[in-house]
Amino acid sequence: MKSVNLLVILNIGKTNPTVVNALFKVVISDTEYEIYSIREYLVYLKENIKRLEEINKYINKKNNSTKQSKIEYYDSYINMLLEKGETEKNVNYILEEYKLAIIQKKKDIDKLINEIKEIKKLRV
Repeated sequence: MKSVNLLVILNIGKTNPTVVNALFKVVISDTEYEIYSIREYLVYLKENIKRLEEINKYINKKNNSTKQSKIEYYDSYINMLLEKGETEKNVNYILEEYKLAIIQKKKDIDKLINEIKEIKKLRV
């Protein structure tokens, strides 16, 4: 009786190519979705970088203006573009953080693409 159980256990541990190939497909699909999500996040970051650069442009115009009406105009436009938690003082910091995040996320995408290539090379 114990030998039968041992044989069953040994057969369970054998690799089933159909199952392994299905798992490869699942892992590749999941990795592709992760790449898609990161690319969507990159679009979001790029839009925010554009907005923050525009804010910087208007901050510079405001600082170079001499007329009070122009200063108030630029100030109201800047406040309209600022999002929650952002101020004129921390715009440059946030901008740099977003740029660093883009660099890191691009590296992450490259790493994930290489992982997919490695998985596709595997054979059962």
